Amino acid sequence: PASLVTLALLILSTSSTAYVALPVLLTVVLITSALRAAKRRTNAGTVVFVFMLPLVVFFGVMIILISPDLYDTVYNFIDVSILSKAQSDSGIERTQWNMIALQNFIETYGFGVGIGGVRASSFAIAVLANMGVIGGLAYFVFIYQVLTNRVREPESFAGSVQAAAQMGCVGILGSALLSGTMVDLGLQFYILAGVAVAATKAASPRKAALLTAKTGPIEAPSPAGLQT
Repeated sequence: PASLVTLALLILSTSSTAYVALPVLLTVVLITSALRAAKRRTNAGTVVFVFMLPLVVFFGVMIILISPDLYDTVYNFIDVSILSKAQSDSGIERTQWNMIALQNFIETYGFGVGIGGVRASSFAIAVLANMGVIGGLAYFVFIYQVLTNRVREPESFAGSVQAAAQMGCVGILGSALLSGTMVDLGLQFYILAGVAVAATKAASPRKAALLTAKTGPIEAPSPAGLQT
């Protein structure tokens, strides 16, 4: 229910960033869900999602194509919100932001002007212009570690929480790459990043407890044994 409500709010938001990022995010979710379903590491709800999403998209596109009035309405809306966005006043202004940010990056010989020194219209360009190559590489390593961190039991509760948090990070990052003005991805991103990394730590004691239950506790050596 929360996902459906969020989807409806994104559609009603008239945000160009949402309309571009949403299909990309749904595609990523569909691929990862299909892989989990193929390995039988998921539940029935995920299997239903894998089969239903392509069908819903297919029939939705077919309904739009066979109805001329509906097709014109949808096309005009997409044209105004996405296709012709670059020619609007907002699109022209944001393009100038990117040009100035890239110029600052070049003029500082790749070191950047410092965090908060320049605004861009893309997170990637903002990182390069503000933090330079060195800062950009450090930021990339941080994001890479957040998105590639894995618990040893992906089908466990900790694994599901981690996957959800990482997918949330992907959604925020995708939107920022399209229209993020600063290097700060927002509090929600860093909370989800913390959850994604903490899930691995949370899963470790559980596995240790299961191992102890099977093999028994490991006794510490005596001081005499340590001296020997």
